[in-house]
Amino acid sequence: MFMVQTHQEIFSALWNHDSVDAQDTLDEIGADATSLFANGSDIIDLILAQNPASLTAAQYVPPRAPMFNVDGTVTLAT
Repeated sequence: MFMVQTHQEIFSALWNHDSVDAQDTLDEIGADATSLFANGSDIIDLILAQNPASLTAAQYVPPRAPMFNVDGTVTLAT
C-alpha cells in the first residue's frame, strides 16, 4: 500500500500541479526526464505484479503522451 500511495503522490505532483505545467517540470529535469518515465514504469510493473487491482490505468497512464528524445529529455503532447 505504501508503494501505491507514494507513486500516486509523485504522479500527482507532476501531472496535477495547479501552478506549474508538467512540461515545465520536465524541462527543469532535463536529460534525466526519460529515466523518470522508465523508473516510473518499473515501479508500476512491480506494484501491479504484487496486486493487479491496486492501480487503474487512470492512476498511472500520463494524461499527455510523452515523446522520449534521444538526449534524454521528454516532450509532452499538447
